[in-house]
Amino acid sequence: MELFRVAGALVLIVLSLTLMFTIHNVYRSFGRGEVVLKVDNSGETPFLVYQPVTTEFPAPGVILLHGFTGSKEMMNLMALGLAEAGFIVVVPDLRGHGDAHGQLEMRLSDVRPMLDELLEELTNIVDAVSRFGIDMEKIAVVGHSMGGTLAVMLAKKLKIFSSVVAIAPIPLKELYPPPNNTLVLIGSYDEVFSVTEESIWMGNITPNTLAGNFRNGTARMLKVLAGLDHITILYSQEAILSATWWVRKSMGMGEKSPYVAIQVRNAALISAALGMAAMALVFWRPLKKRLQKVTIRMAASGLILYLLFQIVLSLLFLLGLPMLSSY
Repeated sequence: MELFRVAGALVLIVLSLTLMFTIHNVYRSFGRGEVVLKVDNSGETPFLVYQPVTTEFPAPGVILLHGFTGSKEMMNLMALGLAEAGFIVVVPDLRGHGDAHGQLEMRLSDVRPMLDELLEELTNIVDAVSRFGIDMEKIAVVGHSMGGTLAVMLAKKLKIFSSVVAIAPIPLKELYPPPNNTLVLIGSYDEVFSVTEESIWMGNITPNTLAGNFRNGTARMLKVLAGLDHITILYSQEAILSATWWVRKSMGMGEKSPYVAIQVRNAALISAALGMAAMALVFWRPLKKRLQKVTIRMAASGLILYLLFQIVLSLLFLLGLPMLSSY
């Protein structure tokens, strides 16, 4: 019996690693890898660049922006979906994040100075993306959280983008009116921003209803994705499909679903499940023996300690975080 348990765990681990290797190869087939460019006087900016497997240059493009404390790698799945849909996708590390140079100062009481600072750098980045073979007459901008807000600000400033997709952006009222063809995606369980807040800055738009039209650039929509929070929305099938459809529609392109990206997402979930199943096979029996010795009193004590830890952690967050002024 013990032999079968170990053998089963090994089989599951091999299957999990095989799926991970397959996912890696899919990303390599769409990606040019990391590129580092000097786009201004402050230093070099690292990019990840994805493109369709068959590309004729110049090609339609998307600038994809990560959120606060994120990185270009965090946007991999969305980038893959957009590349599969026919776009060259350029994903920079913003200053103070990932492999980018410099530090980023942030005051929680007023995020606007930080956003204005990054906006200036993004303007230089936009000037540089044409080097990747992007048709600057057909370009969109997509961003998550802080990156979503920057995407809106960038589109309002430069007015060269056919559309904007802002995923759970910071809902600043001064962003109204939205730029041309703006789609905002928000999870119904988003723990950072609410559907109401997003609706207000867009002009009290009704969720899940298309307003305006793409031909004259007035299309806008606030789409609520059920069961998703601030992070999981990035990796959801519906978010990837919605973003790719919106960008293609704004450029007058027909529908093209990112099938490979969805399968990569599913394969990653299966790989994780197989890994956890393997761990369960290995550790369940010794853990079961230990659990049999646990009394109700011991369990209650552990629960109380856990709750106390959460209370202390919450107090540190509420009292200590506002004192921080830099990231």
